[in-house]
Amino acid sequence: MGAPLDTPVVSDKLMFFPTATSSIAAPSIFLPKSIDNHGNYIISLGQLCEWLAEQAEELGVEILPGIAGDQVLFDEADSKVIGVRTGDMGIAKDGSMKDSFEPGIDILAK
Repeated sequence: MGAPLDTPVVSDKLMFFPTATSSIAAPSIFLPKSIDNHGNYIISLGQLCEWLAEQAEELGVEILPGIAGDQVLFDEADSKVIGVRTGDMGIAKDGSMKDSFEPGIDILAK
């Protein structure tokens, strides 16, 4: 699907750092199967997030960068999620409201 999987894993190495300035490589026969990465890819988390955002938008998801979701809105009568409330903006470090205070808004699902 065009995911940014460009760098396959070609080797694994387990390193021990007994001091702040030295390291010791463990022989590969001692590598546990759970950390064997052959067949996997090295990927940038930033590039993965961009690609996932594109996939979500193609499915009709609206992405609002820079806006934090604060609470899930739940319809208890129907037992379902109906939306999300965004976080308040313009709150000072001490918790008081600045002159630029804007309360969070409710974004309801279709």
